Parts: sequence; C-alpha cells; structure tokens
Amino acid sequence: MKKIFFLRAGSEINSASFNRLLTIMKAVKIAGFDVELINIRPFSNEKTADLNFTDEYNYVIDGIRSRVIKFKNEVSSNPLLAVYETVRAAKRYMYAEKGSSSVIYLYSVNALDILLTYFISRSLKMKFTTERSEFPETIRNSRSIKAKIYNQFLLPVIYKLFDGIVLMTKTLVRFYSNYLRTDCKILHVPMTVDGERFGSNIEKSNYLAYIGSLNCKKDGLDLLLESVAKVKKKFPEIKLKIAGGTNKKSEEEFLVNLREKLGLTENVEFLGWVKREDVIPFLEKAKAVVLPRPASKQAEGGFPTKLGEYLLSGNPVIVTSVGEIPEYLINDETCYLINPGDGNELSEAIDKVFSNPEKAAEIGEKGRLFALDTFDYRANVDKLKDFFSKI
Repeated sequence: MKKIFFLRAGSEINSASFNRLLTIMKAVKIAGFDVELINIRPFSNEKTADLNFTDEYNYVIDGIRSRVIKFKNEVSSNPLLAVYETVRAAKRYMYAEKGSSSVIYLYSVNALDILLTYFISRSLKMKFTTERSEFPETIRNSRSIKAKIYNQFLLPVIYKLFDGIVLMTKTLVRFYSNYLRTDCKILHVPMTVDGERFGSNIEKSNYLAYIGSLNCKKDGLDLLLESVAKVKKKFPEIKLKIAGGTNKKSEEEFLVNLREKLGLTENVEFLGWVKREDVIPFLEKAKAVVLPRPASKQAEGGFPTKLGEYLLSGNPVIVTSVGEIPEYLINDETCYLINPGDGNELSEAIDKVFSNPEKAAEIGEKGRLFALDTFDYRANVDKLKDFFSKI
C-alpha cells in the first residue's frame, strides 16, 4: 500500500488551516492509502496535554496516526538550525520507507522547508507534493524588496521542485500553473469540511459569532464592530462574541479601543482562542455567524476554510462576496451575501437576522445542506485517489 507522509509546519489544532489538512488526510485514508502526519516544527511539552498521546512522541487525532518529531528542548535555539534539525529527524524517521512508492505531502510555505524536504524526497526516492490555499505572501504584499526578490528569483524555481500540488481555487490553478513543471500533477480541491462533526441538538443563544484572527485587514473586524453599533440602535440587546487571537498585541488593542469608542462594552466580548472541542458548540449556539472579509489579493486567490464550518453550524451566514465565494453561495438563499467593505449592507444583513428569525433560520438550513453536498471531504475521495495513484 502506498504511504503518504504529511509533513506539517505548525502545532495549532484548532485553526481552520489544520482542519483543512485533517479533512484531506481523512479523505486520502478512505481512498485506501496509509496516512501518517509528521509535525516538523518542535512542539512545546505543554501541547501534549491537548492531544491523545500513545507514547512520548506519537498521538492520534480523528483516527490519523501522528508524530511529534522533536520537542523544543531537543533542538537548537537558533530558528534556522532548528528547522534543519527537525527536517533531518523526519528524514531518519521516514527512512524505513526508502525506495517504496511513498509520497511526501509538505504542508508549509517556508522556502527552507521546501528545499530541505525536496532533497530528502529525492534521497529517499519519494515523490514530493504540496498544497496551496492562497497566493504566496509576497504576491499579496508585493511592494517590499524581499517580495521582489522572492517573486523574481525564488518563485520561478521553487515550484519546479514539486511532483504534484493540490490547489483550493481555480484562480490558484491558473496562477501556479505558470510556475510548475509540465509533468507536475495539479488537483483542484475546493474547501473541505467534516460534516460529521456538526449536527448536535444544542440550545441556541442570542449572539453573533466570529472565529479567527483578530486581523482587520484580513477579516474586516473593524467594519463588523461599526455595523453592530448601528444595529444596536434598533436592537440594544445585540451581542457579538469574537473567538480568536493575534500575535500582534496592537491589533487586539485597536479592536478593544474601538469597542469602547463605539459604546459596545456590554455588547461585544473577546473570548480569546477557544479549544478545538469548543469551536463547534460556539458556532452552533449562535444566532448567526459573520465573515466580513474585505476585498484583497488574499481574498481574491483564497477561499476561507472556516466558511465551511460556519455553514455547517446550520445558522445563517453573513459573508462578503469576495474571491470565488459567489460562485458557490447565493444571497438570501444559502447565505446573506454582501459587498466587501459596505458597512450599510453588513448592518442591513444583521438587521435581517434579528428582524426575521424564521427566514434567517431557513437560510441557515439551506446553507448547511449545501455545504454537506458540496464541501464534505468525502466528495473528494475519488479525486485524491486518482491524484496520488498517478503520482
């Protein structure tokens, strides 16, 4: 049986990006391949408390065998050297599969990860694949000198190293095709979700929900707060709960200050990051879920993976018409679709949820059924089987 090693640079298990990877791994496993996840970033020892560890390094998550390749106390404090040490450790671990029909699937955009893993794949005679769900960061922020160097010299070279690539949108298929080898296998797999995680009979509450990064540029949270302030005039009891965090303290401080400035101290609650097992109840309890993503290069190429979980909550989804979202969702039928950056439309959509809860519930249910039919990961099993078989 062909084995697929999923190498992941990251440790969070409650993020939308990890849920995407998890659904891909589960689909590949159903397709008949042996699947194993290897975390190539060193874990902190505290991480083990949140995971089902079977011994010192191995754990299982949703039926996927997984391994921490190193802990932070086992690698150099130098970040570049630490990357080298962990990737080299991954090579030693995968050595038993050398010369087999195994495939390495790298879930990282880091150029050093790509180069090191490429050489490992060749030394172990394994095929080398990856996934992209958005444009490279240097394309999204193309004005810096670093971006110009990457785009001119690295981008045309780095993507020639892959034997296969999975892409989330048709826009990305068109973009990356310009940089891939002609024999590189390309597979378009839209957003994927796990429908079995949702559907509990949970008592509803009376709040709007958002989950994700506290990043106004990415997800338009400043516009969301301003729109809630407008709707508050008609519905003083309105509540907005924001689950998530940021590595930049200034972003969180900006939103907290904006909340006070708009007089929303009693209406808007910042929950911080929530545990993986608490994400679904948080979404399912809500009156509606909101994603006011602005128009941007990132939105143009990507597709928000958390949108699938929003839809599966069964609650009405308020989302902006960016990227390929309008190719799938229909306004006032499967969601409330609004123009990006339009605070009036956002306020009107929130008003509709509170003014006509019966219609909102109907839209939420239609959105849930659509997500189950279109985005459940099981719909991609045959495509992934064909992709890895050809590779």
